[in-house]
Amino acid sequence: MATKQIFIKKIRRYLYDEASFFQWVVETDKKPVEKGVFPLNINKFNSEGYYDPTAYEAMTMIEKEERALRAFRPIVYICSPFSGDVEGNVKAAQGYSRYAVDNGYIPIAPHLLFPQFLDDDNPKERELGLFFGNALMSKCSEVWVFGGVISAGMEAEIKRAKWKNYRLRYFNESCEEVSDYARVKNSPR
Repeated sequence: MATKQIFIKKIRRYLYDEASFFQWVVETDKKPVEKGVFPLNINKFNSEGYYDPTAYEAMTMIEKEERALRAFRPIVYICSPFSGDVEGNVKAAQGYSRYAVDNGYIPIAPHLLFPQFLDDDNPKERELGLFFGNALMSKCSEVWVFGGVISAGMEAEIKRAKWKNYRLRYFNESCEEVSDYARVKNSPR
């Protein structure tokens, strides 16, 4: 008499409201038997009631790692051009900020925030905006410089970051990391 083989074909893990859910497909001789999304119940005993510390520890570690990833994201300062093609530069800065989020960071882009209530064409308000940006930069773990052109405002931010010994990382317009000597320097403003 042939024995039926039961195995799990695939497992996916989902998070919802701080709870873990698994989706799986159980197959018997290549025919789906059960499919769905089920809450994760980490238990020290297996489905047959036997003590199973290995599976319990593995599932507990996965849960702890995911909780830790949700709890900590470093803050990065986004340094990219603003003046000149303002609309294009704002769109680019939004993309750079999205790139930071997608890579597990919290982006701070002062040139997306402060021009909403400060006039960049007014020299006093521009200096105030740069001052505010410097205050925010001090709260960041890294300064990310984006683009192929370094504006006057960016140059001031980079000088301050170097002076304060902050970690600087340089990226091109495609969000690929490059070395700082490969940067194009241009100060339109």
